[in-house]
Amino acid sequence: VFAGARGRHAFVPALAAGFLASLWVTVLYGPMAYPNLWLTLVLVAGAGYYVRAMTEPAIAWRPLVGVFIAFTAASLLRPTDALAAAGPLLVAPVLFRQWRRLRPLVALAAGLAVGWSAWIIEAYVRFQGPLQRLQAGARGSKGGLVFMLPGYFDALDGPALQCNPPKLCAGVEPLATIWWILLPVFVAIGLIG
Repeated sequence: VFAGARGRHAFVPALAAGFLASLWVTVLYGPMAYPNLWLTLVLVAGAGYYVRAMTEPAIAWRPLVGVFIAFTAASLLRPTDALAAAGPLLVAPVLFRQWRRLRPLVALAAGLAVGWSAWIIEAYVRFQGPLQRLQAGARGSKGGLVFMLPGYFDALDGPALQCNPPKLCAGVEPLATIWWILLPVFVAIGLIG
């Protein structure tokens, strides 16, 4: 996306990649089989290719292929997360007149269709339908809308990544909670200073 960037904005992609590589979630989940890191990487790539496809004067085929491949991979990893990330990109042409191009939208929708069709087929084969699959997933975790911030603070000092069941964690540790809240402030002060 920033291949032609000059001046002070030329370092933004490298800095963003460095920040992503240093996040605890990247360090923790990167070598594991969880798809969190890989989903993030393909969605960032997909959004970047989408912006290129919408903003370059002549629509080249490479950004379109990038959009398709990235959103295919994302929707095969986690179709609901891929759809959530695609939502703002699909709405953007309504808000930005200069982004009213059909081919990038088709590439994004086609990528989503690949993953969602696989998810729906598997839902019928293994769970007797999509609704039953969602219900089975909700039973495996705390399904529905819940306020998880206290649970995240509870898991900060371990021993579990998630307090599910709740007996795995022992309660919110005030010092650890304050540290994690102040950490971004300290980072900002360090970047400014």
